[in-house]
Amino acid sequence: MSGISKHEARINEYLELVKLDKKFAVKITRSLLEKYCNQLHSGDMNRIPMTLQEIMEQKQQMRREYLQIMREEGEEAEKKQSIFVTKVLNTPWMESKIQMVLDQVADFHEVGPLYRDILGDSYLNVKILTMRELEKKYHMCDSSIRNTRREAIKLFAYYIWTYAERRELEDIAAGVVDSDVAVAKKCEQAS
Repeated sequence: MSGISKHEARINEYLELVKLDKKFAVKITRSLLEKYCNQLHSGDMNRIPMTLQEIMEQKQQMRREYLQIMREEGEEAEKKQSIFVTKVLNTPWMESKIQMVLDQVADFHEVGPLYRDILGDSYLNVKILTMRELEKKYHMCDSSIRNTRREAIKLFAYYIWTYAERRELEDIAAGVVDSDVAVAKKCEQAS
């Protein structure tokens, strides 16, 4: 465990508890944040108007897809993940989910607000800061900023996963989703 903070060690334990590979979780979550940043700043948010029923069905379908692709590995899985990230970013509800997860990140021990702010300044705010600007703002060196951002991304990944899994299980319990098609149930059984 040398070379990582006590907070990163704790986050790694969280990811292990839900059986997510740390490197993979960082990779797909960073991709989501980077693509979101690019779309936000290009003004290319292709959102199709949807009814509340369509939004609910889309969320359920995409949640199942997310839970499934986070368990897959290999080149084909990476293609699916890239397509998924692009697809989810074009939904009308993704911004509110990102904000919800950021709020959870902010509540993580004493470093949560720092994690939230670095994620915002790196990917989510109207003005994205350069590395030099981040160093100056947070009074940290380049490597500390990179390490802190990696920790924040891991935590963001963990909270996205736990939210998706919890919602899937709630839908199963409420009878909204048939347990035969529910990914969370299959993941739970595989554990």
